[in-house]
Amino acid sequence: MEKIKRIIEKSSHVCSQLNRSQKFYFFGLISLLNLLFWYLLPFKEAYKGALLLPVLLIYGGILSDILILYKKVWGTVIGKGMLLLLFSFCLSFAYAFSAQLINETVKFDTSKVTYSINLTAVLLVPFIVIAITYFIFAILFLFGQFYLILASFANNLKDNKCLGGLIPNNMENYPYKTFWVRVILYPIAFGFLWGMAASLSPAYAKGIANMTSHFIYFFDAKTYSRCKQSKGDRVVTINDKEIIMVKKLNGKIYFEPKACTPVIKQPIKKVKK
Repeated sequence: MEKIKRIIEKSSHVCSQLNRSQKFYFFGLISLLNLLFWYLLPFKEAYKGALLLPVLLIYGGILSDILILYKKVWGTVIGKGMLLLLFSFCLSFAYAFSAQLINETVKFDTSKVTYSINLTAVLLVPFIVIAITYFIFAILFLFGQFYLILASFANNLKDNKCLGGLIPNNMENYPYKTFWVRVILYPIAFGFLWGMAASLSPAYAKGIANMTSHFIYFFDAKTYSRCKQSKGDRVVTINDKEIIMVKKLNGKIYFEPKACTPVIKQPIKKVKK
């Protein structure tokens, strides 16, 4: 009992010296050890229900690291410029890709379905978030070795009059252990995220195409048009001579480009002899 009490007191002391990200990793690892204990016991099925907790804690630590990096980068003028360029690139990519997806769905000029392009761009946000996350993950791994070197000399150089200003004041406690925890957990976490994204991408892409088709039918296409149309069909006007007839049959949306046949025909003026 006394030994358990000392372990709890030591763990509490260590926890009080950790920053936000380290606390997520700390409790995540404790949860994983607890799961291992349950797995070794006859109650193997019990660990599956509790697996969500360590996963959320580990991803919480990774997200905390990303937010800390974002705050550091945003705090500099160059960093703000780089992030704004990144956001601009992602926005342009989302709109360009959404226009291509709708064009593949309709198989005709889709420059007039602006509402659907905006919706598809929003639906592509999860893909963009994952891409940015992997980009930041690569940066963290690239500069992780420099962090480890900086942490190695932090205590020695912090009081140096010449080089002390180069050392951040809020360096982490236990930098070596935290670095190796990240080296182990990052590939596992992002490998799991990549596998999940790869397995869900086809279904998600199909869902985007289906949702976009219905959105065009109900919002971008008009019920009434200056061109002749069949009953129940809707029309997307491309120009004075071309339209897209949008039909809904058995829950599916079909697109058919057609030439515009005006409902109102201009009377033919007779030339007086």
